[in-house]
Amino acid sequence: MLTLIAGLVLGAAAPALPDLPGHLEIDFQLPAERVILYPPSGELRMLSGLRLSPEAQQAFDTEFRPTTYFSAFATSKSGGWGYATTTNSAEAARAIAMGECRSSNDDCILVAEIVPRGYREPGPGDITMTPEVAELYRNPAAAGAPDGAARAMAISADGAYALVWGLPDQAAADGAAISDCGQHLNHDLPGVEPMPCFVVPGLPGTN
Repeated sequence: MLTLIAGLVLGAAAPALPDLPGHLEIDFQLPAERVILYPPSGELRMLSGLRLSPEAQQAFDTEFRPTTYFSAFATSKSGGWGYATTTNSAEAARAIAMGECRSSNDDCILVAEIVPRGYREPGPGDITMTPEVAELYRNPAAAGAPDGAARAMAISADGAYALVWGLPDQAAADGAAISDCGQHLNHDLPGVEPMPCFVVPGLPGTN
């Protein structure tokens, strides 16, 4: 079996505070039925005029702003911040950024996000992808997964993904993709509900 896997990038800073109450929800309404693909370019949307601390501004400029969708940045009045970059869902990016900020700060709010140009919120059964994952979905053979073979892609809203091939049948490929994707989930962020991996439907060139 051959596998291509990756995860997400996130960050946070500032003094520690107690865990968050409650849960932040994500937007994929499973089962997955349709893959919504966008052009690779993203656009920055400013959601708040709250002034960033110098440290948060540096993180925003050097670690967050150069990325693409789906990404989000949150900050607190105390100067701390949290962010998530290149997740597979706008709502997941927002939830993770808020969770990262709230894990070490109080009174966090979202200040910016990066979404695809022409983005609209997904409907039931719709799933979205970061540009890197979308390119693998469009052309899995370019990653080495031959057409017609038993191969599968699994993703999570939080940005984890896996593309597998070389399995004896499709059921084995689906199971391996979910298992490998699951090894790269972000499991330990207080207040953010789990974002499980699932098989992406309609992988081109797959029997």
